[in-house]
Amino acid sequence: MHGAGRLTDQSSSQRSRRGGLGSNPWFLLGGTAIALVSLIAALLGPVPEFLRPRTKVSNIEVKSTNTDSVTQFMIPLSAPFDEAPEAFMFCTPPVLAWLEKVGMEVPPKQNLSIRNTAEDGAMLSVSNIRAVDVRKSEPERMIRFHCPNAGLGDSVSLDVRLDFDLQAKVRDRETEEYKPFAFNLEPGEQGSIEINFKRDELYSYSGRMVADVLTGNSVETIELPLDGSGDGFNFVGTGEFTRLEMGPGDYRKKGLFKCTLYDRLKRWRDDKGVTNFDCSATQVRYIVASMS
Repeated sequence: MHGAGRLTDQSSSQRSRRGGLGSNPWFLLGGTAIALVSLIAALLGPVPEFLRPRTKVSNIEVKSTNTDSVTQFMIPLSAPFDEAPEAFMFCTPPVLAWLEKVGMEVPPKQNLSIRNTAEDGAMLSVSNIRAVDVRKSEPERMIRFHCPNAGLGDSVSLDVRLDFDLQAKVRDRETEEYKPFAFNLEPGEQGSIEINFKRDELYSYSGRMVADVLTGNSVETIELPLDGSGDGFNFVGTGEFTRLEMGPGDYRKKGLFKCTLYDRLKRWRDDKGVTNFDCSATQVRYIVASMS
């Protein structure tokens, strides 16, 4: 009996030191919530999205995954083509070094990896990828030198029409229709996109690319670092000289470039009236002179 009495007194003292947590309504409510989440997890599996802790927008990591040898350059009409290193099918390091010296790099597309760096929590939704602050200006007297693609990885290909539709859209392969694009990233998940810039090549365009990130009920806009920087894009229109496009030549034909000449400006062209041929530096200068 005495032992029971001491036990009762000790329990009363412990309840007093706890400050009545057992009777606190907020304590009871918290315990009920935890029990509810546990019950839902047991019955339905993973915790529903609305009950998962919010993931921060800062957990979105965007990196450029462009390939150095897959790009294009705008080079002036006066470029010393005779000094160009031999290019065999693709733009080798010596060719790229020469192009960087005489011209300006303007990649026709941007490859980006987008990753949710959070270890747990709710998914992040990325949508409304679009061009902003777009400026249109007059063309410049330059020639396009195209470095071809040796093959891309698994990426979702999006098109942005800088001349009339600034939202990046994906083309439905069955209907050929363009639709808005969005995707969700679970914690630790990564996705890849390829942004193709379509435009009226008679004019120059510059601007930035951004995207909306949804977390919980809030939306924030982030900048997409094209070419690994925040400088945006700058596409040079070549006017009449859009008809001529150069590229690396065949490895079996030393000293020659691969040239494509359109019989009219690209914005009106179809598959007809296109001439592909091997061209020397002298022929390039002759073609340029005939278009001036």
